[in-house]
Amino acid sequence: MMTILNVENEVLRAEDLYHVYETESVDGNVVALRGIHIKILAGEVVAVVGPSGSGKSTLMKCLGGLMKASAGDVFFKEKSIAKLSNAELLELRQKTVSYIFQNSNLLPYMTVLNNVAMPLKYLGVSPGRARKEAMQLLDRLGISNQAKMLPNQISGGEKQRTAIARALITKPTIILADEPTGSVDPVTSREILKLFKEIIADSGVSFLIVTHNRELAEFADRSLELVDGRFVAEHGSDIDMSNLSGTRNIIIDQTGNMTLPSRVLEKIGGPGSFELTHIERDKINIMRAIDISNEPVIRVGSAQTLCPACGYQYENIDSDTCARCGSLRANSN
Repeated sequence: MMTILNVENEVLRAEDLYHVYETESVDGNVVALRGIHIKILAGEVVAVVGPSGSGKSTLMKCLGGLMKASAGDVFFKEKSIAKLSNAELLELRQKTVSYIFQNSNLLPYMTVLNNVAMPLKYLGVSPGRARKEAMQLLDRLGISNQAKMLPNQISGGEKQRTAIARALITKPTIILADEPTGSVDPVTSREILKLFKEIIADSGVSFLIVTHNRELAEFADRSLELVDGRFVAEHGSDIDMSNLSGTRNIIIDQTGNMTLPSRVLEKIGGPGSFELTHIERDKINIMRAIDISNEPVIRVGSAQTLCPACGYQYENIDSDTCARCGSLRANSN
């Protein structure tokens, strides 16, 4: 079953997010994100899985406000970041979202204690109070003995615990984590997962985790499968990273678009025109149109119920024009 989200508990939302990298390549610009829609609730853990180059890191940067998307918008508790000044965006990020990176990203010239305390100093907290709160977190995470050490003097697991402490110090509503267990051994990875569970139970913080790790994906409430900049499917906590087809729920997004994973597309015989043979709530049947005629056919992913121009509710599912404004019905993908 796919998760039904309640907007009242919504922490983060992205609507129709696109990002394009401009290049001088003969192949043209690179479209990294293609119409992303996502909602994350308070205390929810969402994993993003997919092959390398699918847009996962770009998505995280855009969602966290580290990079401005080419189009679309991101909302933190209903506040649009597209309308914020750089100073306002920085303040919102500092108070709302924290990051955990695969390689910790600790400042090498600062002690463990000062690395953790630093975000509070940027929020105007006095140095003494910031260090006191940082020490409390280090003690809770079991690394208070390393407080005066530099990052190159501690183990990989201790570095990640330090990064987690730094992420928690501002009491964020959501943590964006990019392969947070990718640089540690399996034992430390399981300890970090246990730590995440305790953090969620204590504070209700939400997590968005980009990962290839099976245990991390299983830890999430749900996983979103990202391919070529689009969410193509959703998986539950029973996700099998070695065979995603077993837990895959195909996504039709808010605009009526549906993108099929390559193996699914291959299984149905590749791209083409498909007739919509049956439609009812929560169910559609399609069949490849073998005999191409002049009759309109509905392509995979185009079962839209609202006019894209004026929002009119289509009365006839077979009509390709809007009865109100006459606009053509969008055929996606």
